[in-house]
Parts: sequence; C-alpha cells; structure tokens
Amino acid sequence: MKLYSIFLCSTLIFYTVSCEKSSKIANDDFLIPKNSDVTITKPNGLSVHVSDVFSKRTEFRRKITITPSNTSGNLSDIYVTFISSDGDNIYDKMKTNPTGVNGRLIIETEGQIILTKQVVNGKWGSTKLEKRNAAISRVVSVACTVKTIHDCVAWEIEDMNWIEYGACLVSAPACYATLWASCTWEVCHNHKTYVNPNN
Repeated sequence: MKLYSIFLCSTLIFYTVSCEKSSKIANDDFLIPKNSDVTITKPNGLSVHVSDVFSKRTEFRRKITITPSNTSGNLSDIYVTFISSDGDNIYDKMKTNPTGVNGRLIIETEGQIILTKQVVNGKWGSTKLEKRNAAISRVVSVACTVKTIHDCVAWEIEDMNWIEYGACLVSAPACYATLWASCTWEVCHNHKTYVNPNN
C-alpha cells in the first residue's frame, strides 16, 4: 500500500509539473492583458467596433465590425493579422527596434484574404490584392461595401509608414478604429469612391 501511495504521489507530481510547464509555455506565447475594445459612433448610427482576437508574441489578430448607419445591418467582420517572420516578440521589437520588424500583414473578411502586405526592415514591402469580389454579400448600397471602404483604408495605410500603422495595431485600438470609421463615413455617407492604390 505504501509503495502504491509513493507511485501515485510521484505520478501526480509528474503530471502537475507537466501541466505547469505546458501552462507556462502557453502563457509565454499569449500576451495578457489584451487591449481594451474600442467603439466609435456617429449621430446617424455609424459604428465601428474594434477588438483584439488574440495577441501572441510573434503574431496578433484584430477584428473590426462596421455598422454603416441606423438603417442598415453590419457589414462582414474584417480581420487584420500580422505575423512576424523573425520569431521575435513583436511588442518588444516595435518598442526597441521598429526598423528591424519583418513579417506579413493580412486583411481578410468572410474567410477570404483581400490584402497581403509584406513588412521588410520596418518598411512596406510588396503588396498583393486578392479576391477583389469578396465581401459584397451584405451590401448596404452600391457604394458601401467592405471592399469600397477598404479601398479608402488602403490609401490611409499607404500614407502611414509601417511604424505608425504597426503601433496602431499593437497597442492603440482607437487609432485603427478611427481609420475605418473615417473611411466608412467618407464612402457610405459622403459617397466618395477610391481606387485602391495597390491595383
């Protein structure tokens, strides 16, 4: 009986240590706390809500939900993902050596990638537009879709360097919420059209 108790205790200790080690690895990979959600609203009901989906050491994903007005439903959610190609902690790198950041920015909606943009040594690299007919399933009007809003956002992203835009995505959700909100207003309410600069 004593031998069984010793075996049982040592087995429990092994599993406890293993669980603690697995938990530590998982916690090391995910950064907590996440950024707080941010919602920007306009008097006519335009609403842009942004939130962190996850924040890992080498990768993060942000979610954008747009309601163009009181009289329309949401457009499809937009997801912005950055994946570091260096294996470094992206948050530390953005603070200490932003010109050393390398990776890939991906914007997608409805499970389809609509933009892939490389970041090379802290600067924008090559850009690839994909699935140009994506995100038109919930059209509010002819001019107001995720695609037409994103065409405006693309101009704003091009006007910002990676360090500015990356800082928005890493820890300033109000910054990229404002970006999408202003473009939604311009496209859906002022009926401005933009030709994507990456075409």
